[in-house]
Amino acid sequence: MQAEFNQLKEKVDTIKALESEIAQLNEQLNDLEEQLSAEELTEEQRKKLTDDIELIRDTVIPGKESDLSALLAEFHGEDPDTKLEDLQSQLTILAQGISDISAIIDDFDTLTDEIQELENVAIPAAIADIAKINGEISALTKDISDLDTKIATAQAKITDLDDKAKALLSILANPSLGSRTGIYSHSRTEGGRHIINDKLKEIFELTREKYDKDMIFIAIHCNASGNPGSSTTASGVQVYYRDSSTNNGYTAYEKYYQNYNDNLRLKLAKSLLKHTRENTSFKGKWSTPFRKDFLVLREQNLPSVLMEIGFVNNPEDVKLLNQEQTRENAAKGMYLGIVEYFNN
Repeated sequence: MQAEFNQLKEKVDTIKALESEIAQLNEQLNDLEEQLSAEELTEEQRKKLTDDIELIRDTVIPGKESDLSALLAEFHGEDPDTKLEDLQSQLTILAQGISDISAIIDDFDTLTDEIQELENVAIPAAIADIAKINGEISALTKDISDLDTKIATAQAKITDLDDKAKALLSILANPSLGSRTGIYSHSRTEGGRHIINDKLKEIFELTREKYDKDMIFIAIHCNASGNPGSSTTASGVQVYYRDSSTNNGYTAYEKYYQNYNDNLRLKLAKSLLKHTRENTSFKGKWSTPFRKDFLVLREQNLPSVLMEIGFVNNPEDVKLLNQEQTRENAAKGMYLGIVEYFNN
């Protein structure tokens, strides 16, 4: 069959070669016919071209086509490539069969010795391996159980975080809520003092761990003092911060949460006060930040301040606040304070 395949392949290669030669001869014939149509040819050139054309058209090409037809006739209408591929497939199958049979023949002579070795060596070793594998299975079973426990713990954490997120989103979606709800609900008190609930405390701890060095929170306001509707002589920029101490002004929340970053909060307050005071023209020049338990400072755990830019019931401050340049100057001062805070 291999010899038959080689002969068939040789014929297929010859067919392809003849087809290529015929195509080339047709191209050559077209080129010669184009040359013959040129008017500037001499009679001698025209005769040579005519002879070449007749030779190729009447003798060479028919001869090649005759050879090709003879070869194709041997395939009795079958496609030569398909027949070659079929024979190749049969050869492959036979070769695999021969290989399989040879392997069986080779193995057969050694089976008796192998059986003897199995009985004396391999089987006892396999029994020992089985015992070892059983021990490993037992260990793996324990590992799987431990992993199941860890997965269940992780799933519980995911569920808990999802609950926290939903509780927090309810607040974010309703910023005008006037009462505590969701994650900000008071879950417990201590000596009559409100204490942060456990879920919110976890979020506060995570906030400090992940964002403490990269993010800040600034609430910007205008101030007022005295009775509503009355004027005041108080003036200037004031800055408030809230730290972890128990003396922040509101007794009910003095022990609410004790892990604010006090150093960064005070640092931010001092930096913003310094530059905003220096860049504005208010009469009042406050030099020290105030410590105060404002809700916006208490209910998040970023380095944060509350800015009070002028007093709206001080006529002189109001005149300044109504000037765009004053607001630009205040913005510049806060910008410089932020830059100093992050650079130092």
